Amino acid sequence: MGYYVYVPIGGSAGRIQIHQLDSTSGALTLRDELELPYPGRALCTDPGRRYLYMALHDASNSAVITCKIDPGNGGLVPIGDVDLEGHKPCHVSTDR
Repeated sequence: MGYYVYVPIGGSAGRIQIHQLDSTSGALTLRDELELPYPGRALCTDPGRRYLYMALHDASNSAVITCKIDPGNGGLVPIGDVDLEGHKPCHVSTDR
């Protein structure tokens, strides 16, 4: 499994960039982007790095989306989301 960096990009339309990390030089190479329903904010992975959880929100919407991480290329596949009914999270973490 390689090393990947996930960067939420704000603005009027949300997206997340997927960069591959060169562990020797620290260089990042953009590999892909995933469109989101609104801007991504906070994110985290599960301890096994199989899933990425991301808080999204704009002026009137908020949600948490779950994506499966492809261990071969770091790609993301959305598998579920939940509306937070107006709450705007600034932090996301997992627990045992």
